[in-house]
Amino acid sequence: MAATIPDIREPGANSASLTWMLYASRRLVMHLQQRFLDSRIKGRRYLMPGRKHVRGVGSKEQRMYEHIKASAKKEGRYGKRAEEVAARTVLKHHKEEGHKKGR
Repeated sequence: MAATIPDIREPGANSASLTWMLYASRRLVMHLQQRFLDSRIKGRRYLMPGRKHVRGVGSKEQRMYEHIKASAKKEGRYGKRAEEVAARTVLKHHKEEGHKKGR
């Protein structure tokens, strides 16, 4: 059973639960900030969980990959190979633009 977070306006909200809520929220913010800074230091952009990244391409080409993949799945083209075809198309475009791998 999930624990419910007490509302501050409720009469049953005691100082201990409010202190814990404040601590937990600060800790979450610090965690997300650190994760973002770690990704910036390593020269990578932070991606939301669940999204696969095509290695060696920028954010514009990543969006292109997501769009091609979604279109192919919506239209039912390529079957199980939709992700592969989208990645190959994006990498082909990346190469034609004269970009080097990883730039």
